[in-house]
Amino acid sequence: MEFDDWLAMQDKHATPHMTLGFTFYFKSETMHVWPGRYSLDAGSRVFLGANATGAIGSISNLEFGYGRPKETTTLVMSGLDQRYFALAENQDSEVRGRKAEIFILAFGTGVLGEEWKLAAVSLEATREMDKLSSSLNHDEGTSTITLTMQPLGSMRWRPAHGLITDEDQRARFPGDRGLERVGLVQYSRPLDFS
Repeated sequence: MEFDDWLAMQDKHATPHMTLGFTFYFKSETMHVWPGRYSLDAGSRVFLGANATGAIGSISNLEFGYGRPKETTTLVMSGLDQRYFALAENQDSEVRGRKAEIFILAFGTGVLGEEWKLAAVSLEATREMDKLSSSLNHDEGTSTITLTMQPLGSMRWRPAHGLITDEDQRARFPGDRGLERVGLVQYSRPLDFS
């Protein structure tokens, strides 16, 4: 069922049952997770729940819509298996710059007894993974993984003016002076090459 069809059939006085699902395209594998307990079959993908991967503990700065500021999305997960910690150790090759998708998972088909049956999946946002860090709380005996994501194209993990340097440009195109003052371009100042 399409998400719009599911939304249209909802009773305007009822509370719709929805949650988030995530797909992480790591270099070595693709993971589909959701904050539920069991695996959830969505047709083309199976979202793994806490029994298979661990629990998604908290999500912060998750914004949808157009014209929003470029916010960092942070996803905190705990009770995870060793795969995530191995990914955190090799994050430069496994995580940074790779795609992550955020879905809304809608439940309830309108039939009595099927209130928690998956009815629709809607892709709401695509992000670029930036950093996967792990931490251990010795007092509580828990370990967590924190995944930081950026909007596509934000490239905040790159250094300022780190896309093309003057030296790179001159090596590729001798005599070209177009990027000599690239720092001024972002502030829309007129450039004087005389």
